[in-house]
Amino acid sequence: MIVLAIPFGLSIDAAGAIVTLALVALIGLVMAPLSYTSGLILKSEDALAPLLQAVVLPLLLLSGILLPMSVAPDWLKFLSSLNLLTHAADASRALFNGQWGDPEILIGVGVTGVLAIAAVWIATRAFSRANA
Repeated sequence: MIVLAIPFGLSIDAAGAIVTLALVALIGLVMAPLSYTSGLILKSEDALAPLLQAVVLPLLLLSGILLPMSVAPDWLKFLSSLNLLTHAADASRALFNGQWGDPEILIGVGVTGVLAIAAVWIATRAFSRANA
């Protein structure tokens, strides 16, 4: 998608794009173990899908990925600032624009890294209990 957008005027920092893809992979490392853990706990496909939608949709909408939070009311901006995915989205924007000095990059990568470690730890405990 990035390559297809370049002829339409997208200008990116190549190194920033690579780091952004790594950040997206780290977000996947957060979401996948938590999803598997939820499945192990619920033990029902019928219950897993609504749970994931109830969690992921608000995270996505409040992160500012689909709509910019700059035009949101103050109360929604506050809720968005509590969303940890917001920091990853802001870090990705700064990386794509080559703004390497933006503190949001360190915050986004740090928060996502801590979440990834926590998600893997939680999933490891859930898997070991399920196999015991």
